[in-house]
Amino acid sequence: MNAKTKKLLAPALSLTLLACAFTFDDTHIQWFWSAQPGVALALAAGAALLWALLMVSLRRRHDA
Repeated sequence: MNAKTKKLLAPALSLTLLACAFTFDDTHIQWFWSAQPGVALALAAGAALLWALLMVSLRRRHDA
């Protein structure tokens, strides 16, 4: 993994996990973005873009 792919991995993983976040209390589990699903969609789209850039970067490095 080169420096560019390392810089993409952390934000891609963070956005992915943030889009899938849940809250817990004594009685139930709730999706963190249930009141604002558009935010989760934006986070997931950003994560997908970063994962795609990461895969392209890894493929270029492998082909070179």
